[in-house]
Amino acid sequence: MEEPGPRREAAGSVELPLAPSPETGEENVDTKEAFDVLLNELRQALKNAQDAGTRAFQEGRFEEARVAAKRAEAITGELKKLEALQRQWSTLTQGTKAPKPKGRRVPRGTKTPQEAFYLPILAALEEMGGGGRVQEVLDRVEARMKDRLRDVDWQLLSDERTARWRNTAAWARYEMVQQGLLASDSPRGVWEITEAGRAYLQEHQAELSSRR
Repeated sequence: MEEPGPRREAAGSVELPLAPSPETGEENVDTKEAFDVLLNELRQALKNAQDAGTRAFQEGRFEEARVAAKRAEAITGELKKLEALQRQWSTLTQGTKAPKPKGRRVPRGTKTPQEAFYLPILAALEEMGGGGRVQEVLDRVEARMKDRLRDVDWQLLSDERTARWRNTAAWARYEMVQQGLLASDSPRGVWEITEAGRAYLQEHQAELSSRR
């Protein structure tokens, strides 16, 4: 999954892994889910910017309040454009059926679960000083997990480029952001550990050591 160079975007960074197809169980791009995730991320980013602006204004940090207000304005503009695109997309694709993705159905429980990637991801980020680009993070995760990954994890997805385990790890990253273990406002293409993530890693250090 190639990512653009690191930069912080006004609307926040959203990285979407390939979504599982409900028909086949094989990973495939789910447009509706992608729109939902993007919209939710933007709405949360807007709320965060508004809250930060309010706090800064109340505490007399007027320059920070101005910056937060400008950020909120930019996010609002992106949110409106995305909502319009969602409506347009729905209209344009009405009555069409997406082609069935390639690949065999993967029975539930046969691939390595997302939770198994939590500690390797956190450990890799800690080794890298707290953050790093996706490719390097996943390379380190692979080094830690290669002896435990199953045959099905190494299969290529319908894009014929991405190994299934990397997509699972990307979904794990998404869940970790929701749980506060990884930063939600990292530069695009970069994953960063949070203090909560470090605490989680420390709490499960014995489990991590036993996996090596």
